[in-house]
Amino acid sequence: MTTTSRLIRVVMVIQEYHPIVGGAQKQLASQVNLLKNMGVDIHIVTRRWPGLSPFETVRGIPVYRMLSRGPRPIAAITFIFSAVLKLFWLKPDIIHAFELLSPSTVSVLAKWILRRPLVVKVLRGGVLGDLKKIGSGLLGRWRVPFVVNAADVFVVISREIDSELAALGVLPGRRAFIPNGVDVDRFIPASLVEKEVLRAQLGLPKGLLAVFTGRLESEKRLDQLVALWPSVQVRYPDAHLLLVGTGAQEQSLRHNAGEGVCFTGSVDDVAPYLRAADIFVLPSVAEGLSNALLEGLSCGLAVVATSVGGATDVVKNNNNGLLIPPDAPEELLTAILHLFDNAKLRQRLGVAGRQLIVNNYSMAKVVCSVQQLYRSLLIE
Repeated sequence: MTTTSRLIRVVMVIQEYHPIVGGAQKQLASQVNLLKNMGVDIHIVTRRWPGLSPFETVRGIPVYRMLSRGPRPIAAITFIFSAVLKLFWLKPDIIHAFELLSPSTVSVLAKWILRRPLVVKVLRGGVLGDLKKIGSGLLGRWRVPFVVNAADVFVVISREIDSELAALGVLPGRRAFIPNGVDVDRFIPASLVEKEVLRAQLGLPKGLLAVFTGRLESEKRLDQLVALWPSVQVRYPDAHLLLVGTGAQEQSLRHNAGEGVCFTGSVDDVAPYLRAADIFVLPSVAEGLSNALLEGLSCGLAVVATSVGGATDVVKNNNNGLLIPPDAPEELLTAILHLFDNAKLRQRLGVAGRQLIVNNYSMAKVVCSVQQLYRSLLIE
């Protein structure tokens, strides 16, 4: 049996990392120092984009950025080759891949060379999910079993992903359900007085306020949300929609937005914006397990979310939020107006959502599960 008193060296392989920010990057950044405090020696291997240094210590964690240049296939091969060499040099006890694309290819090759346990976290299921992506193209039939057969354990964050892996023959003992987590001490509900103060500090309008936080990308279906906002204002002229974040769709959304839609651009801390709002809206067509959704619930907001990915695990309709089908703008409008119409309903859903997060999705609990998984893999 491997001694458990020494540090466990884990190399985490991810497509992109700081300063590039997305859901997976935020979740990893929130966990690494907590894991470090629990005896895990973490190193991160990622792609190197123009303008970034090949090595940097980010909040006490070594980050190695590997070359990724040229046309897409060449860039992928360059990254895979250089990343495998870096893992050979780092000699981890455990390899942890985030996503089933290049990070998993790197990690499987390194596992074969180093003979170390491999953990693979599947970031998203469904029509835009990891398995769909690696299963497409000329090498799809080869890539899926390449990863599925090599991984010792898959970290799954939703029942949707769990079902997809089960359908491929991955046995329950190789599927560890560890959802994303939230810092429940930072994402906390605000009283009505605190909301007023926060809005004044952030320059936000008075009146009813719906918020979205995250990447402004096409799969989030924010164009539908922006398009229906004039209908919301027919009933509530002082209601505002706040879009917190940036992305490829930002310019077109700004162009099409009418009165009552506000944009923040990129922000360092979304917590004050969530705490200042009345409801949280997530109209995505595909998700893994949305960090933004968990953060909104942790802040005690009544949420409207589409029934995709991990949202169906977290949101119980009329219990701690409202679930609607994806790509159903009329139902999205009805749900938003229903919450705006009923302050008591918003409060009841918000209290239930906060309790769910504290009980099941706190970052402390999630990180403990990850550390226990690592320890179990070192038992011979």
